[in-house]
Amino acid sequence: MRADLCIVGAGAAGMTLAHALRDAGLDVLLLESGPVDDPDRWNAGEVVGHEYNGLLHGRVRGLGGTTAVWPGQCIRLRRDDLAAWPFDLDRFYRRAEELLDIPAGDTARDPWKFFGEPPVGVDTALSVFGRRKRLAELDIGSTRVLTGAVATRVENGRVEVCHTDGRRAEVEANTIVLAAGTIETLRLLLLSGIDGAGGGFEDHAFADVARILGPARPLQDIFGMRIRKGLRYYAKPIVGGCMTNVVFRYDPRSPMETLMRVRRTRRADARDVVQMVAGAPELAAGAVRIVRGREPAPTPTETRILAVVEQLDPQGTLTLADDLDPLGVPRARVDWRVGERERAAIADAVAVLGHALHRTVEPEPWLEDERWQEHAYDSFHPAGGARMGDVVDDELQVRGTKRVYVCGAAAFPRAGCVNPTLTIVALAFRLADHLRA
Repeated sequence: MRADLCIVGAGAAGMTLAHALRDAGLDVLLLESGPVDDPDRWNAGEVVGHEYNGLLHGRVRGLGGTTAVWPGQCIRLRRDDLAAWPFDLDRFYRRAEELLDIPAGDTARDPWKFFGEPPVGVDTALSVFGRRKRLAELDIGSTRVLTGAVATRVENGRVEVCHTDGRRAEVEANTIVLAAGTIETLRLLLLSGIDGAGGGFEDHAFADVARILGPARPLQDIFGMRIRKGLRYYAKPIVGGCMTNVVFRYDPRSPMETLMRVRRTRRADARDVVQMVAGAPELAAGAVRIVRGREPAPTPTETRILAVVEQLDPQGTLTLADDLDPLGVPRARVDWRVGERERAAIADAVAVLGHALHRTVEPEPWLEDERWQEHAYDSFHPAGGARMGDVVDDELQVRGTKRVYVCGAAAFPRAGCVNPTLTIVALAFRLADHLRA
């Protein structure tokens, strides 16, 4: 097979790239390993060091990739994060917003000015949940799509491909872009003998770390969902590289929670009906809150802080395991590490947020324990391992190759503490402009 451009991976990066180049006059071939009948059989690998769930969970093989299960959260990297990047992403963020049906510039807005409310005293990002536009449905023009195609090696102008049924093929292409998600992209780079790939592997460490005391409804009015033009907006405090999500717990037996469960499951028994009828006043109050652009939720029973912290100096690695996948190719071995730096960032952020809110915050006792890592989990946001300035250059080209590029979170020079999808889409638009030129 021949193509002007071969894109490996049809997730957020690959589909956006094919969409952006649909009218560029290029013969584009898009390789996608999915769908597969048994994802765990293909995604499995070896985990050493800290527990890492992202190998088996949070990865989807098929058109659209992990965006098939992505809830739609879009947040820009903060100014400090972007200072580590060699170029300005603003206009590409705007193109990403347009693609995801978000008003231009909304993710860059100050949430308190946007809401018309007083600030809380800490840096706060505006999180926008789009309408879950399926990137699998993007217009990619005349792009040829080959599914069930697993890339097993790449070099200048050539990609070795093995179909999930065992058939083998070779693609010759003038330009090759690896856009298969961080884990698969790093594995392919290692299989291809690329020096330095896999070092500095990271993910956002996630933990339920503290309880905020005092009345919950005022905090819900500050940090709860707003509804604007059919989109959901949230204020996300960020302190020292740690996003402190203020979340609320509710009585599962409340009329509103019962209604939400019935809507979600489309099943209701007699007790559910009685509960909702008896709770008509609460449901009416929820409807009024919706009209006012607020979250239609009852008064919370508890307020918690869920921390998501960046890894400023990631010590993790992704290497090749001895075990082989169904095609006889070495699986990924992940050594994800979290330590004192992440713990201290979380503890500091909790204290700062409590002070800014003039509230008493009760951190979990284990947050000061040397075994705190037992309560920390990955966020399914793998990044690094092929950073700009290291494995790839500022134009995302793999060093030592000709026209082999990496597009995705693996190339992020700094991943911050926010969901990476919006930035991945923006990066794909920038690479598309470079390839056009």
